[in-house]
Amino acid sequence: MPSQHWAAMTTSTMPAQRPDEVWAGTRISLDVMMPDGGAVEADIWIEVSSGEMRLMEVRPDGSTLDSFSDSLWNAIANPVEGEPYRPGQIVVDRPDLAKALANFSRFQKIEIEVDPELAEQFTQLREDLEAQFRGEGDDFTYLGHGDVEADAVER
Repeated sequence: MPSQHWAAMTTSTMPAQRPDEVWAGTRISLDVMMPDGGAVEADIWIEVSSGEMRLMEVRPDGSTLDSFSDSLWNAIANPVEGEPYRPGQIVVDRPDLAKALANFSRFQKIEIEVDPELAEQFTQLREDLEAQFRGEGDDFTYLGHGDVEADAVER
């Protein structure tokens, strides 16, 4: 069961909504392993107008979809880039993801659309992330923009 901490927020404490903003989201399996040998998947939220990644949360493969709405809330309230705000619409690539977001989106007044072609657009991102996790690139880092200490990441 998702934490639904977002349901307890009042209108005055909720991030403002930008009705014209659209975010694309997915949960993808990555061809990389966790230290314990388990497979990895990631929830990803991208602001369509800028192409900026709002959030990527890595979790063990096979995690329930209950946590997908929590990842959207985290992208809204604690984005990697930009200010907190709620988009007017989200687009996901699979019906099961839309279903997992139904209660959240209704409460937050965010429209949901399913576009299976979006999965193709996430293919390159998945390949780039896999390469970065394997140490084959130099653009992606767990250390943010130099403002996160390596020992904090390790913990």
